[in-house]
Amino acid sequence: MSSSRLVKTQLHGQEPAGSPIFKTTRWSLILSCGEGVESTASAQKALTELCRTYWRPVFAFICRRGYAVPDAQDLTQDFFVMLLNGNLLCLADPKRGRFRSLLCTALKNFLAESGNRKAEHHRCARPELRRIDR
Repeated sequence: MSSSRLVKTQLHGQEPAGSPIFKTTRWSLILSCGEGVESTASAQKALTELCRTYWRPVFAFICRRGYAVPDAQDLTQDFFVMLLNGNLLCLADPKRGRFRSLLCTALKNFLAESGNRKAEHHRCARPELRRIDR
């Protein structure tokens, strides 16, 4: 067993939908998602299966980074929105390496950017001004 911590990713008594471990890549599924033909039924089915397959591993990865479960759920959803709206699936190529490596790198970058946005928001927040009477 690896040295990573195990994270309980079961939510509110629900049976988890999939394993928190990244499974072997089904390149036919990934490539059909990245073809850019969003309106076809087969592409929609492939995208749905991609999200079902990778939601739990992405969520568990975020939890292992120390995020609370509600924050990890939000970040997971935001990551998938970014994934589905961006061009990452078009960049996936079996000749360039494993999809989970691409996904993990994208997720690390996403979390770093998310942390930067949060820190920037805190820096831009106006401090409360108080009047000092003498």
